[in-house]
Amino acid sequence: MQDTPETTIKTFLQDAVNKLKNIKDFKSYNMLNKSYLVMLVLFISALLPMPYEFYISLRMSICIGLALFIYYIGNQKEELSNYKYTLLGLIILYNPLFVVHLGDKLIWAFVNVGTLYILFRLRNRLENNIDK
Repeated sequence: MQDTPETTIKTFLQDAVNKLKNIKDFKSYNMLNKSYLVMLVLFISALLPMPYEFYISLRMSICIGLALFIYYIGNQKEELSNYKYTLLGLIILYNPLFVVHLGDKLIWAFVNVGTLYILFRLRNRLENNIDK
């Protein structure tokens, strides 16, 4: 059965809400789900009005989280190798050393949601490969 964009986005939103509702079960999550949940909380916190230093530390945390996802892909099949290049591009975008300025905070909000969506899809594919 082919996923339509509407069902995929609905699943993405339901998954995010469920992860946040069940945050008390954090210790029982595997490392992949822990990384995803931490990234979810970080991206939500990026929507709040914070000082510039917070966003720099946020970029560093995001880069580490994206690097963890690349590590998970390294242990998987070739079919996920395209995600490596996508994540490397995101690491360049979020890197704290050579800051990329996209301008308005609204643009960053859309970029953050897009990044979370990519991580959601990747996490689901990784979990399916781990289960096999």
